[in-house]
Amino acid sequence: MREANGVKYPISIIKYPCSIIFSEELRSFHKSILQTVSDLLNCNFDNIPASVLSHQFIFDGLKSIPWKREYSQCLGGREPVDEVSPRCLQVLETHCNKAPLRAMKTVRFSLHMASKLLELDPDIKVIYLVRDPRGVLKSRFTNHAAYIQDPRVDIKELCYQMGKDWESLQMLKARLGSRSDRPSVTAVEKNYGTALSNNSASAHDNMTVYFMYHHPVIVSDRFMYLRYEDMTFEPLKTGKVLYQFAGVKMPPFPALWMDTNTRPLTPEEASYGVMRSAMAAFKWRVDLPLYQQIYFTEQCKSLLEKWGYALM
Repeated sequence: MREANGVKYPISIIKYPCSIIFSEELRSFHKSILQTVSDLLNCNFDNIPASVLSHQFIFDGLKSIPWKREYSQCLGGREPVDEVSPRCLQVLETHCNKAPLRAMKTVRFSLHMASKLLELDPDIKVIYLVRDPRGVLKSRFTNHAAYIQDPRVDIKELCYQMGKDWESLQMLKARLGSRSDRPSVTAVEKNYGTALSNNSASAHDNMTVYFMYHHPVIVSDRFMYLRYEDMTFEPLKTGKVLYQFAGVKMPPFPALWMDTNTRPLTPEEASYGVMRSAMAAFKWRVDLPLYQQIYFTEQCKSLLEKWGYALM
């Protein structure tokens, strides 16, 4: 993400007037992933393949941008394309350079890679978002069931990769000179009524969630991390910290936007997009069979304890 003074901030969840947001899936990128990410945030498009500049996960990130239609028309109204013409590149570069903030939302971007990115581009800021692996598996069951071969294997692989990220986090904190070793914690509770169940007659009616809110940790002026559950539980409080970290003034509309986009959702709304109800963070406790909850917890116990998640 970029501010008017020329500083780039790859922050995934900040909403800001006239900002430009790239949304990418790493499987779509060519081998120079780090350089590509840096080039996108610096509006250097000349050496980026057309398959990236016209890929769905890049293109969809421009849907809310007023000039998106101009770029879409320049591409012929279709994506992906085999070649992006100089005229289309000029459209993209012109508006990208005018954007007060630039952001990139990434998935499957390891903390080791993020550490390398911080070295590659000294102006970049990174926010690392972690989620309870049991909730991650529940989301995969819902949206990508066809790709789940064996949940027992998936949970082991997932927690192994998250464990590597934890190790990278400790090294990055040591390198950057961490301001805080552990997040401060506040006990809160919320009642979701029937929100956690599609059946109003369910035993989960009037479910109250007791939650230990972990405040986002600002490691340095270039790197911070937080938990997905904390962001969904207290979106406005967490959002204020993110704006402060980015070094920009919080616009007047985010409170309404966050309220609208964190309300209880229909199943269709909950699958994809930027709308996420706070209940989504805890729905795995309702939907996963108890035997899976126990097995997943046993496989990830050490990791869960490190991130401050309740075991059961």
